[in-house]
Amino acid sequence: MRKFPYITVGLVLGRLTDEGLPITRATYYRLEKRLNLPTGKKTSGQLQWRVYTKDEMEEIVSRIKSEYNM
Repeated sequence: MRKFPYITVGLVLGRLTDEGLPITRATYYRLEKRLNLPTGKKTSGQLQWRVYTKDEMEEIVSRIKSEYNM
Protein backbone atom coordinates (compact mmCIF):
# COMPACT_ATOMS: atom_id res chain seq x y z
CA MET A 1 0.00 0.00 0.00
CA ARG A 2 1.27 3.46 -0.82
CA LYS A 3 1.94 5.86 2.05
CA PHE A 4 0.62 9.41 1.82
CA PRO A 5 1.04 12.32 4.24
CA TYR A 6 -2.75 12.75 4.27
CA ILE A 7 -5.78 10.56 4.99
CA THR A 8 -7.18 8.80 1.91
CA VAL A 9 -9.95 6.26 1.30
CA GLY A 10 -7.39 3.46 1.55
CA LEU A 11 -6.39 4.55 5.04
CA VAL A 12 -10.04 4.66 6.12
CA LEU A 13 -10.56 1.14 4.74
CA GLY A 14 -7.40 -0.02 6.52
CA ARG A 15 -8.66 1.38 9.80
CA LEU A 16 -12.00 -0.39 9.37
CA THR A 17 -10.18 -3.65 8.61
CA ASP A 18 -8.02 -3.25 11.72
CA GLU A 19 -11.16 -2.79 13.79
CA GLY A 20 -12.68 -6.01 12.44
CA LEU A 21 -14.86 -4.72 9.63
CA PRO A 22 -13.20 -5.45 6.27
CA ILE A 23 -15.20 -3.83 3.48
CA THR A 24 -14.31 -3.33 -0.16
CA ARG A 25 -13.79 0.01 -1.86
CA ALA A 26 -17.00 -0.47 -3.88
CA THR A 27 -18.97 -1.11 -0.69
CA TYR A 28 -17.43 2.01 0.84
CA TYR A 29 -18.58 4.14 -2.09
CA ARG A 30 -22.11 2.72 -1.85
CA LEU A 31 -22.19 3.45 1.88
CA GLU A 32 -20.84 6.93 1.23
CA LYS A 33 -23.89 7.73 -0.88
CA ARG A 34 -26.44 5.96 1.31
CA LEU A 35 -25.21 7.25 4.69
CA ASN A 36 -24.36 10.72 3.37
CA LEU A 37 -20.75 10.46 4.57
CA PRO A 38 -18.32 13.38 4.21
CA THR A 39 -16.75 13.24 0.75
CA GLY A 40 -13.58 15.11 1.68
CA LYS A 41 -11.59 17.46 -0.50
CA LYS A 42 -9.81 16.61 -3.74
CA THR A 43 -6.08 17.12 -4.11
CA SER A 44 -4.65 19.18 -6.91
CA GLY A 45 -3.09 17.48 -9.90
CA GLN A 46 -4.29 14.98 -12.42
CA LEU A 47 -5.43 12.15 -10.14
CA GLN A 48 -7.31 14.23 -7.54
CA TRP A 49 -7.24 11.91 -4.52
CA ARG A 50 -9.95 12.27 -1.89
CA VAL A 51 -8.44 13.70 1.27
CA TYR A 52 -10.10 13.65 4.68
CA THR A 53 -9.40 15.41 7.96
CA LYS A 54 -8.95 13.37 11.12
CA ASP A 55 -12.40 14.43 12.37
CA GLU A 56 -14.02 13.38 9.09
CA MET A 57 -12.30 10.00 9.26
CA GLU A 58 -13.55 9.44 12.83
CA GLU A 59 -17.09 10.34 11.75
CA ILE A 60 -16.93 8.00 8.74
CA VAL A 61 -15.62 5.08 10.80
CA SER A 62 -18.21 5.56 13.55
CA ARG A 63 -21.13 5.82 11.07
CA ILE A 64 -20.08 2.70 9.17
CA LYS A 65 -19.55 0.75 12.38
CA SER A 66 -22.99 1.79 13.65
CA GLU A 67 -24.51 0.75 10.30
CA TYR A 68 -23.08 -2.75 10.80
CA ASN A 69 -23.96 -2.76 14.54
CA MET A 70 -20.37 -2.99 15.73
